Amino acid sequence: MFLGALLYNLLLWNMNISLNTLAILFVLAFAGEVLEWMLTLVGVKSQGVSRYGLIGTIAGAVVGGMLLSIFPIIGTIIGIFLGSLIGAFLLELYNARDTRRAFKAAKAAVLGRMLTSVCKTTIALIQILIIVRTI
Repeated sequence: MFLGALLYNLLLWNMNISLNTLAILFVLAFAGEVLEWMLTLVGVKSQGVSRYGLIGTIAGAVVGGMLLSIFPIIGTIIGIFLGSLIGAFLLELYNARDTRRAFKAAKAAVLGRMLTSVCKTTIALIQILIIVRTI
């Protein structure tokens, strides 16, 4: 949202969206990214998932999101969820050699991803409201 608002100002050669508003949008975007990493880390660690499970969650989400991006928006979202689930399961299974623990890691990864998605969607809606109110 921040980059879109900045681009809007640059393309129209006016400052409909003030520097203060751009700063607020930037802080919200940054907070969303920090919140995503913190929620993922805390959620996975609270379930006793190993470092391998955490790496699997993150790597799986990235790879899954990229692979299913051929189906715009919904494919990316599904890919992120499936990727984090599969990545956490496989790497936790590799590390612990215990399917029960691997399923627990996969469940924690999906729940963390869901919570993160809700938080980031809320932040995006707040940013949209700020921009619409400003323009």
